[in-house]
Amino acid sequence: MHYVQVHDGMVVNRTSFAQAIPPDWPEVETWIQHDTAQIGWSYDGTTFTPPPPPPPAMDQITLYDAVSDVCPINSVSMDDPTDRATWSYDPKPAATPAELAAADNVIATIPIKHQAVIATPDFIARFTNAEYRAADAAAWRQSGGNAKNWDNVVAADMIKLERKKVLTLKADLVAAGVLTQARADIIFAP
Repeated sequence: MHYVQVHDGMVVNRTSFAQAIPPDWPEVETWIQHDTAQIGWSYDGTTFTPPPPPPPAMDQITLYDAVSDVCPINSVSMDDPTDRATWSYDPKPAATPAELAAADNVIATIPIKHQAVIATPDFIARFTNAEYRAADAAAWRQSGGNAKNWDNVVAADMIKLERKKVLTLKADLVAAGVLTQARADIIFAP
């Protein structure tokens, strides 16, 4: 049974017991049995409500990937990830006027959205044992690009599912027959 502790209308703690909460549990009167409420949810005395999602924001890696696709650049910067007026890029000297215009267009039009991010252990857990063995198998990894891309993706603590290298990994796993398109869509879903 799952229990959440509520203080001032907010869930501040969560725990589980095999049976009912022990009567001598500290502050037992502040604990409510509930299976889905999480820390940070509000409680109005009747209903638990999750917090609103954070405002959409851009991150520098995503912006760099998008701008560098259309223009040779050294870097990007942003003071406020929710305000594109604070975003900029440092073009390489060889950038042409058309490339600079394309980069300006990316900054003006790229969607500001929630980033689809998953913890690496949670991402790996989405694979069946057989799929994981196939993805880690020597036959598939014999291509240096496949092995390097897999290692680069899973080496990070968090995986941004919309990054180019992650999308390339997904396509490579399908092309090599390691995953079906349907399974890849499930594994790589936000």
